[in-house]
This record gives sequence, structure tokens and C-alpha cells, in this order.
Amino acid sequence: MVLSTTAASHLVIQYQSGERDFQNVNLSRINLQQVILQDADFSYANLSGIDLSEANLKKTKLIWTDLNGAVLRKANLTKAYLLYASLLWADLRESNLAGANLGSANLSQANLEYANLKDANLTGVFLEGANLTAADLTGANLYNASLQDGDFSGVNLNHGKLSLTDCTKAHLSGASLYRADLERARLIQTRLTGVNLTEADLVGVDLSYARLNQAVLAHAQCDLATLVSADLTNANLEQTSLFSANLEGAVLSGANLEGVDLREANLENTQLDGVDFKNCQVRGTVFTDAVGLTSEQKKFLRSHGALNVRR
Repeated sequence: MVLSTTAASHLVIQYQSGERDFQNVNLSRINLQQVILQDADFSYANLSGIDLSEANLKKTKLIWTDLNGAVLRKANLTKAYLLYASLLWADLRESNLAGANLGSANLSQANLEYANLKDANLTGVFLEGANLTAADLTGANLYNASLQDGDFSGVNLNHGKLSLTDCTKAHLSGASLYRADLERARLIQTRLTGVNLTEADLVGVDLSYARLNQAVLAHAQCDLATLVSADLTNANLEQTSLFSANLEGAVLSGANLEGVDLREANLENTQLDGVDFKNCQVRGTVFTDAVGLTSEQKKFLRSHGALNVRR
């Protein structure tokens, strides 16, 4: 079915008459603000540049749909199906995508400021360069997604699933990832200033060169993590497990390491001024060329099995 621009107004009439199948339609650059198209099927349609601001698209099927440059600001896309949809440069500010299925969709450079993505399926999604400032992604599934260079500052990702996700050079400062699953995720050169990672699963994560100053990682699982040259200045790592983690060259000045499990970790060339090692486990931890340790701290580390502590 192909609708010309002049025939687009008939879409609403068809919908109101009970038609729901609009697969393969061409509605490029059409204005359909505030329209009600709930439960309709626009799979494989060309909706590029369309204006669907404040439209009701609840449970609508938009599978493999072209929505590049579309305006969906404040649209209701609750539980919509957007599998493999293309939303390059789309405007989704303040849209409601709660429970929506966006598996393998391409949202690169899209604007999702203040969008509601609670419990949304974002597995394999492309969000490279996208803006999700202050978006709500509570419980969202971002398994194996690409968030490179995206702005996720202040987002709510509590209980989010981000294992194997690529967040290289993304901006997550001030975000909340309480109990989030980031196992084996890539956060290389990622900005995480002031982020909340309390009780998060960071096993095998790559945080090389990441900015984690003033971050909270209390009770987090960071076993086998890579934090080479990461900035953890004034970070709170109380009761965190860093078993066999690689922190070579990391800056930990002023960090709270009380009760941290550092067994067999690599702290070579780290900066440790003002660090609190109270109740730490350090057997087998390597401190080659680490700087900033007090005489009392060095004595504590040696007596508890730490290795290569400078005299």
C-alpha cells in the first residue's frame, strides 16, 4: 500500500474504519501529530521525516520501519514493536517507550532526552552518539548494545542489563546503575564521574582510562576487571571485590578501599595518596612502584601478604 502526501489524511479514516494493516506505506514527511494509531502495523513502511509528536502508537508494529529523522516527541510507544527499525537522528524527547521492543534497532544520533524506557528491550541496539540525558532505563535490557560516544548523563539504569555492552567514550556521569549487570562490558575512556554503581556486577569489565572520580562502587563485584590508568580519585569502593583486577597506573588518591578484596590484584604504578586500606585483603596484591603510601600502610600491606611494596 502506498499513500501519496495528499492521500495521507485518509489514513486516519481507514484506521477509524477498522483498518490496521499499513505495511509498506509511504508516509515520508507527513504531519500526523497527536494521531491515534494504536495496534496498527507499519512494518516495512517509509515513515522517514514524519511528524508523530504526541501520537498514540501503543503496541504499534514498526518492524524494519524507516523512521530516520522522524519526530516522535512525547509520543506514546508503550510496548511498541520496533525490531530492526531505523531511527537515525529521530527526535524521541520525552517519548514513552516503556516495555517497547527495540531489539537491533538503529537509534544512532537520536535524541531521547527524558524518554521513558523502563523495561524496554534494547538488545543489540545501536545508540552511538545518541542523547539519552536524564532518560529512565530502569530494568532495560541493553545486552550487547552499542552506546559508543552517547550521552547518558544522569540516566536511571538501576537493575539494567548491560553485559557485553560497548560504552566506549560514552558520557555516563551522574548516572545511577544500582545493581546493574555490566559483566564483560566495555567502558574504555568512558566518563563516569559521580556514577552510582553500588552492588553492580562489573566482573570482567574493561574500564581502561575511564573517569570514575567520586564514583560509588560500594559492594560491587569487580573481579577480573581491567582498570588500567582509570581515574578513581575520591571514589567509594567500600566492600568492593577487585579480586585479580588490573589497576596498573590507576589513580586512587583519596579513595575509600575499606574492606576491599584486592587479592592477587595488580596495583603497579598506582597513585595511592590518602587511601584507606582498613580491613582490606591484600594477599598476593602487587604494589610495584606504587606511590603515596605511608610507612604505616606499607607495614600493614607487607604483614598481610602484599607483594613488591616499596621500602
